[in-house]
Amino acid sequence: MAKSNLDKFKDTISAAIELLSQTKAGDDPGQYPIAAVEAFQSAVNEAESLVATDGAEPNQFEVGNNVLNEAREAFISSKVVEPPKEDKPDVVELTLIGTPSQCKGSHSIHFNGGIVTFQEGKTLVPSALGNTLIKAGYAK
Repeated sequence: MAKSNLDKFKDTISAAIELLSQTKAGDDPGQYPIAAVEAFQSAVNEAESLVATDGAEPNQFEVGNNVLNEAREAFISSKVVEPPKEDKPDVVELTLIGTPSQCKGSHSIHFNGGIVTFQEGKTLVPSALGNTLIKAGYAK
């Protein structure tokens, strides 16, 4: 036998209450914003009020079920997710080896088919190139 609109609505309310009982409110990943929790709780409260209303029509339960399901979907989509990790380039800062007067201003080293420029004795380069320049004795 098929469930009545009221029984389906009660099942949806029970599932919503269960979801809320397992929910943590907050701003951390895996949690739900407090405003979203409050909005979903309000939708559940309205649904429970409709069920308790004497003389409510079956189509009202069907509409209420649809509204509560939409509120559930909106709630679930509000879950705080881990922000994407930024791909930070693997770079190192190098110091040109030389006397203080040799490290002033801008200096370039032609190395392995490329040019590395030092400003005031410092530069940022990919770590692989940095390791090569250190081994070659150009920088520390």
